[in-house]
Amino acid sequence: MIALNINIKEFQAATRRWALVSGKTQQAVLRTSAKMVISNPRQGSGLLQITPPGSQGVTGAAAKKQGEAAIARDLRKIFVPVRMKGIGVSFSTDAPGPIHRRHFAEKTPNRRIRRDRKQPYYVDVAKLRPVERELYRRVGYLASGWVESARQLGASVPSWIARHGTGRGTIRMSFTAPRYGIEMTLFAPANSPWQELQRRIPYALRYGTNNLLRQIEHQIKKDARVVGLTVR
Repeated sequence: MIALNINIKEFQAATRRWALVSGKTQQAVLRTSAKMVISNPRQGSGLLQITPPGSQGVTGAAAKKQGEAAIARDLRKIFVPVRMKGIGVSFSTDAPGPIHRRHFAEKTPNRRIRRDRKQPYYVDVAKLRPVERELYRRVGYLASGWVESARQLGASVPSWIARHGTGRGTIRMSFTAPRYGIEMTLFAPANSPWQELQRRIPYALRYGTNNLLRQIEHQIKKDARVVGLTVR
């Protein structure tokens, strides 16, 4: 598990202000605000949208395809799929599974896939396809750490993320002192892109904070018009 230190003070301050301005309970504000942080498909800024393979501007089905494309590129660094034996080309292996697992086990966010020999592994394309399908099914695994939070907050989860189930993240909601608030935890594997997560989680919080500030401004102007005031 990776521990990241994320500053949420601005977000917390915005939720308190929104509760005062809107007249809603702090509990209601916390739930709706946390839901907006965990999933915001319209703006593409929620944690479900921007956790790899998703990214800013590439979310939903496009993110899934982006993840699959990255896997395909990594496989092509190791294997050359062939449909039949040609002149000067013979199959290097009939079992690409163990070879790909050995290479992928060494991959980290700072270390790309490197073939363990000069020549690529020539493999029957029909035998490489099951390996590709197996890896494609893993796309969305990291983001599935937010599934439990999303479900408890009432946010929808894309099927390619939801297919991995729960168990890789938790949510704790407490609306009584002294631990008042909502805490969401993602259990990221050690080889996860933690530096990207360190950058993207605050991004989702900033979007959530800015959305709250816009709602506060809108509510203040609305209340001012009711009593005959003009707010610019």
